[in-house]
Amino acid sequence: MNIRTPLACTLLLCACSESVKNEFKEEFTQSFRTEFVRSATEACVEKASGKSPFDSATTEKICRCIGEKTVDQINPEEATSLLGGSDSMSDELKKRIKDTSIACTKEVLGMADSKTK
Repeated sequence: MNIRTPLACTLLLCACSESVKNEFKEEFTQSFRTEFVRSATEACVEKASGKSPFDSATTEKICRCIGEKTVDQINPEEATSLLGGSDSMSDELKKRIKDTSIACTKEVLGMADSKTK
């Protein structure tokens, strides 16, 4: 066996491991997003239960929209702060979530601002 064989194997393993790493990262990101939206939707629906002026299907749509838009706007530190509830969130994050809630309510109810060019 010459030096080329181990070198070729090492290069092949490095290429494979990068591919595996990227695949894992994509799967982790998608899994995190899916679980975040599911969990956020459940928590939102539970919190709105009995307080929402909308029927349960509409409330769930609004809550799912909030979860989907929020997960696309936050960084890992903010995601961690969400676990601790509103006391651990920054005022800026609370404002973004509130703005997202308003936008999702309008969107689900068909009242979203239409921008014409």
